[in-house]
Amino acid sequence: MTDVKVEQCDEDEAHYLVGKLAMDLGINLTGDAVRDLFYASFARHRQAAEKAQQERDAAYIEGKGGVIPGATVFVSLITGENMPCMSGDARDKLNPHKRRQFDDATRDLATAIRSQGHE
Repeated sequence: MTDVKVEQCDEDEAHYLVGKLAMDLGINLTGDAVRDLFYASFARHRQAAEKAQQERDAAYIEGKGGVIPGATVFVSLITGENMPCMSGDARDKLNPHKRRQFDDATRDLATAIRSQGHE
């Protein structure tokens, strides 16, 4: 298992929840081991949510799961026309050379999004 970097926001959320839970249930949830377990759990959850959001952002840019609205705007800027495309994918308006460049650029942008936070 990888090391989990606990940040202040994780500690704050865990402290609030543990305190509320202990008060509601009338139990003692103090102690370093219990506290660290809650901190690490919150940190893992936050990191998983951030990673999932990065993947959704990258997939959106790449156009996975359907045609991306952003592609329509970019293609309209490239071609100078804003009429809808019969196929529904505005990238089909581009000539093959520009289409490859456009797809390469979106793939590079998606790769950059996926690599955020990884040194």
